[in-house]
Amino acid sequence: WVTAAKSFTANTWGLYNMIGNAEEWTASPYAGQDKAYVVKGGSWFDMPEDATSAGRWGYDEHIRLPDLGFRVIIEE
Repeated sequence: WVTAAKSFTANTWGLYNMIGNAEEWTASPYAGQDKAYVVKGGSWFDMPEDATSAGRWGYDEHIRLPDLGFRVIIEE
């Protein structure tokens, strides 16, 4: 279900596949919940209104979902 890198046109900043592929873990603690971290973005599984870079959720650190991952960034 995850697409290959550069499968779609780059956005204004030259970034590819930023929305709708998978929700992304962050290293930020989710306020008010013990052992929860911020998950951002939207995935192929979400409703269109939730597939946005502004979307933020708090997930327990042990949860595993088919549409949840992390973004690998390689700076050249």
